Amino acid sequence: MPEMLRLTTICAINLFITGLSIGQSLSFQSTGDRIEHVFSFNMPENERKNILTSRGKKTVLRKFTLFYDTHELNTKSIHLRGQSSLYFQRKSFAVSLKKKWTIEGVRLKKFSLTNLVFDQNYWRNRFSYLSLQHLGIFPLLNCFATVSINGQSQGVYLLVQKPDDFVRSSKQGILLIRRNARDHFKLEFKKKQTEENWAEDKIQPLNTLNQYTKKYQGKELYDTLNQWIDMPGYLTWLAFNYVIMNGDYTDELFLFYDNETGRFRIIPWDYDDIFMKSPHEGWTSRNKKVDHPLIFSSEAILDRIIDRNPYIYERYTMAMKNVL
Repeated sequence: MPEMLRLTTICAINLFITGLSIGQSLSFQSTGDRIEHVFSFNMPENERKNILTSRGKKTVLRKFTLFYDTHELNTKSIHLRGQSSLYFQRKSFAVSLKKKWTIEGVRLKKFSLTNLVFDQNYWRNRFSYLSLQHLGIFPLLNCFATVSINGQSQGVYLLVQKPDDFVRSSKQGILLIRRNARDHFKLEFKKKQTEENWAEDKIQPLNTLNQYTKKYQGKELYDTLNQWIDMPGYLTWLAFNYVIMNGDYTDELFLFYDNETGRFRIIPWDYDDIFMKSPHEGWTSRNKKVDHPLIFSSEAILDRIIDRNPYIYERYTMAMKNVL
C-alpha cells in the first residue's frame, strides 16, 4: 500500500491587492503510515477488461463483489462515474450500498471512489476539503483509499461521501440543490415528506436574485439574501476560492436546506482546478463584469452582487481575513 507523506514546509504565500502571487518551497517526510482504506473488486475477467478498455461510458457494473479489506460490502449498485475522467483506463466508481456502513466514524450508504486523474499530485481535492472542513463549510467524509480489480492495483483514489447521502442521513437536511454552469439552481434530491411545490418555492428566490438588487441595497440586501442562504458560509467559500485560485467553481456548489435554520447551507465540490492562472471565463470577460480584485471569477450572479454592493463586499473582506 502507498506510504503517506507529511508536508513539513510551505513558504511565502503572499496576497497583493492586484492578485495572488505564490512562491513555494515544499519539503516532505515519510510519516511511516500506510493508506488504511483498501477496496478490492472481484469480477469475471471479461468484465474487468470491459471496464479498463471502455471510454466515455457511464457503465453499470453487473457481475462483481466489492470488499473493504476482507469484509464484503452489501452493494445496491455501482456505476462508472465522471465526465472527462471516463476516457482514461483507470475509472472512478459511484457506490450505493443497501445498508449503512461505518468508515472513520461516519455511517454512509453512497460514496464515490475517484481516480484523481486530473488531480495534480493527488493532493488538490484532499487539501481543499481538509481546509474547508477546518473553515466549517465541508461536512462530507473524505479520505484516501486504494482500489484493486481482481488483484491488480488501480492505485490511489479519494473516497468522498455523496452530498445527497449526507442530506439523507442529516436530521435537519431536507433538500439538496446544485448550481449549474448556467448559474441556475436545480433540484438534486428532496426527502419524501416535503409537500409537492415546497422545493420549488424554496429554490425560486435563488434563481431570481437580480430582482432583489432593484428593491434593496446595503445591509437590507445582505439581510434579505441571508434569509435564504447562509451568507457567512458563502462568503467564506468565495474567499477560499480566491486564495487557492480555483479556476472553475460556479457549478461546483451544492446547497442543502437546513430545516432548523430555514435557509440553505453550502457544500463545496470538486477542487482539481486550483492554483490556476486565470478564472474559467478568462481575465478579459471577468474584468468586464467585476471590479474588485479579491473576487476570482465573475460567472455567478451572486458573486457580482457581492462585488457591486459596498456593504456586502466589506463583509466579504472580513470573511477573507478569517480564511487567511
